[in-house]
Amino acid sequence: MWMQVLGAAGLPVVGDAFPADWEARFGAMNPKGFFESSLRGGINFRTNPDPRTGVYLHPGETRRHCVKVFLPGLVRTDHAFLDRVIVTVRDWRSYVASASRLYALEGREGGLAPALEWWVENYLGLRDVLTRRYPCHFLSYASVLRNPRGVVREVLGWVGGEADAEAAAARVDVSGRDDAPPPPVEGMDPIVAETFDLYYQHLDEGRGLSPGFLTRLQNTHEKLLPLVAEYQRASAAARNAP
Repeated sequence: MWMQVLGAAGLPVVGDAFPADWEARFGAMNPKGFFESSLRGGINFRTNPDPRTGVYLHPGETRRHCVKVFLPGLVRTDHAFLDRVIVTVRDWRSYVASASRLYALEGREGGLAPALEWWVENYLGLRDVLTRRYPCHFLSYASVLRNPRGVVREVLGWVGGEADAEAAAARVDVSGRDDAPPPPVEGMDPIVAETFDLYYQHLDEGRGLSPGFLTRLQNTHEKLLPLVAEYQRASAAARNAP
């Protein structure tokens, strides 16, 4: 969504709507395009220069360029390229419902795995922002759908420079908005679920994270580490299976 928004605002975008054969394979899932590139896993010595073409993106020459990077890749991105970062977070229950459908298509077990994915990516992303202290704008996906013009104008103002906010806001598609609550997640610790909900609520309301709440997030992560380690072992075993 943000790649479409920023492109419509007049900013240069890195990545194609449908790389290679993606339109034929995945077009039905996202008719407006994915805008992904080889940089989605992070902008660092492994991806820049491009190992196939040798093209190097210089941080000084690409400061206004926009690129889609997943949260695990954000942690691996060189600080020189983190001029402005927009992190849009879905609530964890919706993420679990969506990821579980994908798991079913791939023949994988769901369970708590998607919830752990959501948590680890968001926690490590937040910790990276606080540690390396680069400019980052966190917001909820729901807040964009509720007020696309207001949120897009705010974000473009923060990004800076001339931009067409009206054309950009028009790219936010609210037709697929579903306000129905997602199904409950089996096996989730109620206290952990409450922490997940509170974190998302902070983002959704644009509230800052107090030191006390950050401590709660850290304690929750430590509590989940054994489950995370078990999930990572199972995922590695599945990837290495013949």
